[in-house]
Amino acid sequence: MKTKKRGKNACGQRIAQFRKERNRTQKSPKMGQEDMVVALKEYGITMIQSSYSDLEAGNRNIKDYELIALIKILGIENLHWLIFGDE
Repeated sequence: MKTKKRGKNACGQRIAQFRKERNRTQKSPKMGQEDMVVALKEYGITMIQSSYSDLEAGNRNIKDYELIALIKILGIENLHWLIFGDE
């Protein structure tokens, strides 16, 4: 059984995918990585854009409180998809 190589987190790329899809389909303001960093500050989370980029690329660990904030910011409802993808 072949397993996919994973980075430091399992859902960063799906967070990026969800954010970009949300930008394409919703009339609400577009959310770039800098906007996500600003939104995280509202949850008391300080992060620079390059760290957020690493998070989305799977090259940075995601702390549980960061994940909760990201879920709230983006309005992600399908947590099974976020964690497991299409597996």
